[in-house]
Amino acid sequence: MKNGLNYNGFVLGVGWDELKKFIKTKNSFLIYPIHEKVYIPYETFKSRFRDTFNSLSSLKRMESENINLENVRYLLADNREVKKFLREDLKKGALTETIVLEEEKRLLETDMPHYLWVCEIPVKNMSSETEYLFFFC
Repeated sequence: MKNGLNYNGFVLGVGWDELKKFIKTKNSFLIYPIHEKVYIPYETFKSRFRDTFNSLSSLKRMESENINLENVRYLLADNREVKKFLREDLKKGALTETIVLEEEKRLLETDMPHYLWVCEIPVKNMSSETEYLFFFC
């Protein structure tokens, strides 16, 4: 993907001298972002997920029986959609374990970047039904 200056990536830091070349008239204007958006590259996210997964012994035990890491989906999601999903799950409440509900509440109270990496892990439960475990970054 190329940005407006035909460089790879979304963002490029440029000096004022370079920027002035693109301001042609007195009617030109700049859009100044209100907050910085930091994006973690896909491969970095996958690596962090794998490291975290491998560091949690309870998940490692589950992997051999209930989790196939080949079926994991990695998604980039708008945090508003993530929070909407969490709010909807909180409404169900009784269907979810207390520790999950507490974590969902904590996530809803946390400031997040506009986009989040989401790792969706299918897990076979005791009834061989598929449930999902999520990692957010």
